[in-house]
Amino acid sequence: MNKKTKHTSGKWQKHGACVKVDGWKIIASMGSANNAPDEEVTANQDLICSAPDLLEALESAVEVLEAHGYDCKAQHAAINKAKGNQ
Repeated sequence: MNKKTKHTSGKWQKHGACVKVDGWKIIASMGSANNAPDEEVTANQDLICSAPDLLEALESAVEVLEAHGYDCKAQHAAINKAKGNQ
């Protein structure tokens, strides 16, 4: 993972109603206060768990695209948003 990244490193995994790293560090907790259907909660967990991989893939893609002259303003905006640098 990029050393400039501030998020918790490690593999993010679903664990009950939470997303955890290393089996104990809670990244997110999926509450049922909004009465969301189980499939929606699971989809949210899947998206959260994939976030570090998606960020890394986007950063790699931007490097390649910019090396070939493509404008990646939208991609940089998404990366900055993910890193809290809006």
